[in-house]
Amino acid sequence: VESLKRHQRAELVNDYNENLIEELYTDPYEGNSVLNAMLNDQTTLLIGRKGSGKSTIINRFQHEIRKTKDKISLYIDVRTIYSKSKNSSEIIDENVFTPEEQTRYFIYQNFISKVIEEIKEEISKNVFEKNKSFKQKIMNLLKDITPISEENFITELDSILEKSINGSFKDVTKIKNLSRKCSHSETEIDENTLGVTLNSTSVISGKISKEDTSLISEASKFSQIFKKEFEIVDFAEKIKKLLQKIEIKKVFICLDDCSELDQEALDMFVRTIVAPLHNDSNGFFRFKISFYPDRNTLPDIDRSKIDTYMLDYYHLYKSSGADKVEEQAISYVKRLIRQRIKYYFNGNAISDIESTLFDTKFMSIDDYYKLIFYIASSIPRNIGKVLFYAERKSISQG
Repeated sequence: VESLKRHQRAELVNDYNENLIEELYTDPYEGNSVLNAMLNDQTTLLIGRKGSGKSTIINRFQHEIRKTKDKISLYIDVRTIYSKSKNSSEIIDENVFTPEEQTRYFIYQNFISKVIEEIKEEISKNVFEKNKSFKQKIMNLLKDITPISEENFITELDSILEKSINGSFKDVTKIKNLSRKCSHSETEIDENTLGVTLNSTSVISGKISKEDTSLISEASKFSQIFKKEFEIVDFAEKIKKLLQKIEIKKVFICLDDCSELDQEALDMFVRTIVAPLHNDSNGFFRFKISFYPDRNTLPDIDRSKIDTYMLDYYHLYKSSGADKVEEQAISYVKRLIRQRIKYYFNGNAISDIESTLFDTKFMSIDDYYKLIFYIASSIPRNIGKVLFYAERKSISQG
C-alpha cells in the first residue's frame, strides 16, 4: 500500500536500500509497451493526472538506461528547482531594477542556474558512481579520441558549468544602464533602434545616435548573450564533446512536474532550455517530459516528431473499442495489485493472499478489482489510498 500511494519521486527500495522499481513496475499495457516506447531515442511526453504513474514510468525508464554503457539519463524536478528559485533571498540593485523586473530576472537566473547544477550532479553520478569500469572505458576509446582521466573530466565539467552560469548572467546591470543612456540620447535615428529581449518581454529599448558608437558596441555585446538563449546551445555542445570522450552517445533529460509551473514560467523554460536542446543538438539530447492533461505546452517544438502517451485509462485503452476500455482498465488494476502481492508476500500463491486480504465470501476477487477501478479510475496513487483507508477502517478493526 505504501509503495502505491507515495508522492513525487519517492524511491522504491527494500530494507537493504536496493531499488525495487524493476520488481514492482506495472506497465499500463501488457508487454511493457509504454516503457519500450520511452526507451526509443526520441522525445516522449507522458500526460496524466496526479498519481497516474508518470514519475514511476520515468523512474523505471532511468533504471533501464543505467544498464547501458553509452547512454545516461538526467532527472530534473522542475517544480522543486523553480520553488527554490522563488524562495531565494538574494537582492539585486534596487536603483537599477524595479521590484517587478528584479523578481522576474532573479527567478529566471536561479531557475536556469539550478537546472545546470542538476545536470552537473546527474552526469557526475551516472557516469562515475554507476560505472566502476571507467578505466576500461578509457582504454577502449577510439584511437582518434584523446583519453581523459576521471579527475580531468570533473575539472572540465566544472569549468563548463562555471562559464555557462557566470557568462550568461554577468553585467545585466550594464544592460539596464545602457538602456537609460540610449533613452536619453539627444539625437534619435530610426535605423539605429536598439532592443534587447529578456524573458520574451522587451525590457530594454531606445534610440541612439550615430556618434555614440561605444554604446552600439556594448549593445551588440550584450544582445548576443540573450540571443543565444543564455548560451544553452553552446553549453550543450561543450557537454556533448566532453561526454563523447567517454563514449556517451545519448543524453535523456527527464523533466518531471513541469505542469506545476505557471504558464509564463513554463513557456519561458521550454523556449529557453527544452526547445534549443531538442532542436539544435542533432539528436544528442532528448527529453522525457511529464505533464498534466490541460498543461502540456511545448512552444517551438514540432509535436508531430515526438511520442505522446495519455495515461488516463480512457485514452490508454479507447483504441481497443469502447466496450473494451473498462475491461482493460480493470485488468491493469488487477496486474498492479497482484505485482505488489507477488513481491511483498515472497512468491506465495497469489490467490491465497487475495482471499486473506479481501473478504471473498459474498463477493468475488474480480468484483473487488472492478470496485477499486470504479473508485480510483485506475490511478495507482488513489488505489493506494483506497487500500490504506480499507486497512485503517476495516482490516485493523477485525
